[in-house]
Amino acid sequence: MSGVVLRRERMAIATIPDGVGGYEYQFVDTPLDMFVCKICQYPSREPHLSACCGHTFCNSCLEAAKRSTTISKACPICRDEEFSTMPHKQADQAIRSLHVFCTNKEKGCEWQGEVNDIINHLGNIDSCQFEDVTCSNDCGKCLQQQYLTGHVEDECVRCKVDCQYCHITGEHQFIEGEHKKQCPKFPIACPNKCEVGSVPRDDVEEHMKMCPLELIQCEYHMVGCEEKMAHKDQKKHNKEKMEEHLSFTTRQLTNTQHNLANSQVEAVDSKDKLTTKIIQTGKDLATTKQHLSSALKTIDQLMQRLQQTERDTASQMEKYKDEFTMRIEQQQKESEEQLSVTKDDLTQKLTSTQRDLNTTKQQLATTCQNLTKAEKEHTTLAANTDEVLSKLETKFQTKITEIETAAQKRITELETKLEQKTQQIEQLITDPNIFWYNTVNYQASKLSSGDQVVPVIVKMSEYTKKKSDQVYWYSDSFYTHHKGYKMSLYVDYAGSYSASGYMSVALFLMKGPYDDQLRWPLKGHCEMKLLNQISNSEHHLGNGEYQDDYRKRVTSGVVVSSGEKANYPMWYTLQFISREHLHKITPTCQYLKDDSIFLQVDYKLD
Repeated sequence: MSGVVLRRERMAIATIPDGVGGYEYQFVDTPLDMFVCKICQYPSREPHLSACCGHTFCNSCLEAAKRSTTISKACPICRDEEFSTMPHKQADQAIRSLHVFCTNKEKGCEWQGEVNDIINHLGNIDSCQFEDVTCSNDCGKCLQQQYLTGHVEDECVRCKVDCQYCHITGEHQFIEGEHKKQCPKFPIACPNKCEVGSVPRDDVEEHMKMCPLELIQCEYHMVGCEEKMAHKDQKKHNKEKMEEHLSFTTRQLTNTQHNLANSQVEAVDSKDKLTTKIIQTGKDLATTKQHLSSALKTIDQLMQRLQQTERDTASQMEKYKDEFTMRIEQQQKESEEQLSVTKDDLTQKLTSTQRDLNTTKQQLATTCQNLTKAEKEHTTLAANTDEVLSKLETKFQTKITEIETAAQKRITELETKLEQKTQQIEQLITDPNIFWYNTVNYQASKLSSGDQVVPVIVKMSEYTKKKSDQVYWYSDSFYTHHKGYKMSLYVDYAGSYSASGYMSVALFLMKGPYDDQLRWPLKGHCEMKLLNQISNSEHHLGNGEYQDDYRKRVTSGVVVSSGEKANYPMWYTLQFISREHLHKITPTCQYLKDDSIFLQVDYKLD
């Protein structure tokens, strides 16, 4: 049967992804069943033959089946657990030789050929004229190959055309759009709608100068005529207004003569003033000439001194040249003597090295002979070693079995003892009369009372805003430790009181939820550090004053920004760090970074 189109259902044992499977072409003759993949039901692409049942599969179908979680590793057809395949080269050659129709047969292509040739048929520009292609000008149009040439040359909006006015070459879309708005030769209608009609865009300005309908001023506007008329009516106007133009001209001439007379009087006055200036300038020039004469005498004296200096310098240079030549000759003699000694030493060392090299060659020859003998002995020893290793392996396996048995027995005994100890510990923990239980209880209460404290690091953000607003800067409250003393940190960028140029820092004690279980007054001392944010070194340690009166339990005091009451500062320093030092940045130290600073509070209890 000719013109067979394979339309089989794919097997349900696995989901075959798109782009995976056999040849889905329209075959001229029906392919043999032995060439058909049993998974995708198409003639196999890169066929593989199963060793268990002899069926054929596509390589891509097998790979997809192996990745699927819905099937086992058994054969998809006979379910043999020892499923294996091998490439079927004979089937691959036979399938590639089958004749197929072009995939564009329904569009009118009558091509027939082997599977090997259809890719070249579809991909070659001169082959299938019914294949869909995109425009080579990248206009986005998709059309059949046979219509591509006509589209590119005549229809494409991006094809190359010539402007009919200035003959510049460009894309059709550009020429008909943007270029037409700027083309210097594009015909533009005369704004006055004269009989000329239209002129090139570049000639419009020149045309307007000569356009018969363009309004112009009268030729005699310089003498007083203010009328305007069309360019074509200029001669008629001059003829009709001739007497007025003569009157304007006569009046203008009279005014000019009067102004000329006034100018002559002013010129005489200017001449007198200029003569006076010339006389004064002559006197100034005489004085300047005397100064120049004196300056020339001074220059002559300086030139004489300069010539004497040059002669003295040349004499000294000759002296230094002779001394320098003698030194160079002396150093050259010393260098030649040293080179001679060095050459003799190197010759002796080279001779000694040559003797050592000959000795080493003899030793290497002896070593090679020994290695040859050792290799023969190793071959003999290897044969005996295999037998010995086999016996040792048997003994080793027996010993391992014995050790595993003993270890398992020991593990069982230890698990039993561990369970007994666990029960005993639980009884001791639940018995309040045992002494060590009270000791543990005491240590737990001691930890919560505040004796075990750790350093607290506080981040102070929005540095730029606090600086510009010039307001006090309070941190969020924190505790010295779990269920410990509640505290808050205070920073004044501008410096408190007389600490101008410095940043001030204080530590407040606040009312906390665990105050009833803590000891009062609070005894200890505080250490405050400004942390370096790029290295664990060069931290700035502040020296503060400690106020004993404000370490008592908080009942009243100042109100911080959070609205909570706090005692007066129990640790305070006006000049914690200078603002210049705070802003300083070095390769190893930076305190202010990302608009924030970090302060470490380390409170030690007595």
